[in-house]
Amino acid sequence: MLALTTKDPEPFAHVQTYHGFRSKPDITLYQGCNKWYRQLASAQFKGRNGELQITLGSTSYGEAPTEKVECEGFFQVVHHFSLYLDSLLARERFEWRDCRYGEVKAMRHSSGMKLVRVKTDEVIVVYAKVSCAMKKTGKMKFLNGSMLGNDFQIMAAMSLLSILEVEKRNLERRDRERCASLFQL
Repeated sequence: MLALTTKDPEPFAHVQTYHGFRSKPDITLYQGCNKWYRQLASAQFKGRNGELQITLGSTSYGEAPTEKVECEGFFQVVHHFSLYLDSLLARERFEWRDCRYGEVKAMRHSSGMKLVRVKTDEVIVVYAKVSCAMKKTGKMKFLNGSMLGNDFQIMAAMSLLSILEVEKRNLERRDRERCASLFQL
């Protein structure tokens, strides 16, 4: 669930994940506290590397815009997407970059990611990893995203959730493979 604060009794969004169901999206984001609310976006992971395709809105009533989140780099990994912004009547590129200290330090954490508007090199969103919490994995803070529109805010949240889920699944897969190789010895 996504909440505006840690003490928020009514989460503003619900995240549902599926593992291995090819007919269902890997992640679905709903407005409200459960899956009976309006669908805001969904993500499908393609291939072993987890190429991401994010659909804004619901496909229940026909076509909905789908955007790709692509990954580049090896040591310095960058996830990027481009999105048509109604407020600018143009498509712009955004990049999720790893972040140590700097922007996440203001959130009292030491590592995370930042979403950068490539055209201006402006940091729009900051995500800080929370390592010592049982019920939360991180904090996400919009610095300047409101002027870019609702679709941008949904895409920013959904792209981050998808990146984190792919990383989690890759770690689980590596652990399973490592465990299987131990039994083969």
